[in-house]
Amino acid sequence: MSHSPDGANPYAAPDQPSRPGESVPPAPAPSGYEAVPPAPSGYEAPAPSGSTQPVYSSAPPPYGAPPASPYGPAPTSPYGPVPPYGTAPGYGSTTRPGRGLAIAGVVVGGLGTLVLVGMIVVGLLMFTAYQTDPEFRQEFDEGWSEGLSGTESSGDAYYELRTDLTVGTCIAAYPTEYDMSDAELVDCTTPHDTEVVGTVQLTAPVTTDPEDTEYAAAVDLCYEQIEAAAPGLLDVDGFGDVYTPHPDDFDEPGGDAAWCVFVSDGESLTGSIAGGDLNLGDEVTSS
Repeated sequence: MSHSPDGANPYAAPDQPSRPGESVPPAPAPSGYEAVPPAPSGYEAPAPSGSTQPVYSSAPPPYGAPPASPYGPAPTSPYGPVPPYGTAPGYGSTTRPGRGLAIAGVVVGGLGTLVLVGMIVVGLLMFTAYQTDPEFRQEFDEGWSEGLSGTESSGDAYYELRTDLTVGTCIAAYPTEYDMSDAELVDCTTPHDTEVVGTVQLTAPVTTDPEDTEYAAAVDLCYEQIEAAAPGLLDVDGFGDVYTPHPDDFDEPGGDAAWCVFVSDGESLTGSIAGGDLNLGDEVTSS
């Protein structure tokens, strides 16, 4: 064991204070192994008045734990804790239910707008077609009429029989359209092939089927009118035919009346059956 230079043991207990009047030996010099007080951690409570030593209020937080907020506990909401201002929600956190409802409202509103725009565009296209396309207008009017009346269509393509004819009207050539829209009206003094002889009262709608019995009955009535107006004419030339209104118009005013016409076999007629001066070649055949 080593000894100090003066022979005193440095590891011996310090001498007890001397009684009054006795001298106190000087303290030994520091050895460099004295305990060092810990550095302040920041969690010390204020030292009592007159004291220089800190008082620890609590143990420091575990390693890795976030420091305590100086503003108290974090606020909460019905949907869970609210993260402190400036921090983003963690991965996998769910959005609030109100946001989903808002998104659904935006989507539904957008779809409704698209549907409305589409309806406006279709309406404009239909209006334009109605104004410019006679066939579309006829079909639209037919469908509208059927919808209001609750009746079904006959199935025949709709047409509207012309009404600007009269008995004695002369036509350049035999009309091929059901509505007589291709009939070229001419003066009876010029050569022509067809003449309106009269009208036939229908008892039922007539379809475009050539075997329609109502059509056959109407033609028979037309032949009687031609024979009465120009006896013997049918024996030497021509035939009779009728042009009827569309069957869907039968219940409309004038929808039960058909035009009876005489059609030459190819001879050019002059004069008029109704006027009594029909000339077939060099022979006057009307009465």
